Amino acid sequence: MLQLDLIGLFITLLFLGPQNIFYVFIAILIHEIGRLVFLILIKSPVEAVVTGGILNSTVLATAEPITISLLITLAGPFFCMITSLFIFRMKKKFLKNINEFINPFCKLDNPWAVINFRFAILSTIFGIIKLLNIGLLR
Repeated sequence: MLQLDLIGLFITLLFLGPQNIFYVFIAILIHEIGRLVFLILIKSPVEAVVTGGILNSTVLATAEPITISLLITLAGPFFCMITSLFIFRMKKKFLKNINEFINPFCKLDNPWAVINFRFAILSTIFGIIKLLNIGLLR
């Protein structure tokens, strides 16, 4: 079952930059494709996938070890990071200053790559926090 978390998508939009809505939703799509491809590759039984931007989650039908859960959590950000680095490499320019990365409201020279980069970092941070909370409850 695929569920859509509108509050998570709204929070993601605020963190990544509301003026770049198109790029944010494409980054979310790349992230979800990466996660689903990894789930197909490891043949893991999936009960539900919640698409909520940086606050996404996957519910597995069976209890998997924490390493598999970590790999599932990091698969989407990995795809976003690869996309970002590929675009930075093609345009031959990285961030001019740290303000481009931190400030979601600044004007970006390379919005496609910067938003994928931001999304990968934030999704990894929130995913690891979520895994630590679940791991502590077991």
